[in-house]
Amino acid sequence: MYIAPELIEGKAPSERSDIYALGVMLYQFVVGDFSRALAPGWERDIADPLLREDIAACVDGQPEKRLQDCRVLAERLKTLGARRQVLESAHRRRRAVRGMFYAAAGIALLAAIGGAASFVRQGQNTRGREAWARNEALPEIQEFVAAEKFFDAYRLALEAQQVIPGDPALQEALGASSNETT
Repeated sequence: MYIAPELIEGKAPSERSDIYALGVMLYQFVVGDFSRALAPGWERDIADPLLREDIAACVDGQPEKRLQDCRVLAERLKTLGARRQVLESAHRRRRAVRGMFYAAAGIALLAAIGGAASFVRQGQNTRGREAWARNEALPEIQEFVAAEKFFDAYRLALEAQQVIPGDPALQEALGASSNETT
């Protein structure tokens, strides 16, 4: 279980072959089973990402990619607590940045929805005002002119002109009321 792949291939043993054996023992220690062989998918058995990284650095299939010596592994294991704090701090910063991003995106989305709703309301309001000008104001202007209430007709015609400028029926009503008021 502890023999490095290069030894199985018939190559000469080295300190990195011993690092491989240390990595297998570390794996077995962490999983709590010294009879368990290191097999593909072993990473799923190790919850701690830093220990997974340390074991992987020891058991790489290519000796030149393994840790140089056991002092490096010892130092990594001694500083595991500090490394966890650094990792957690980095995770907190990423979560904070992600939270700020989501908050900004949410605000932008709400602003866009509000703008769209305002645009729709404005369009509905404009259509409603046009309907008022054509269906209510024009007949009322014509009634004012017929009743010779030219000032009222002119005032209402000016208000309707703000909504439907250039409307031929309104222009005619405006002309009829303004000719009489001058």
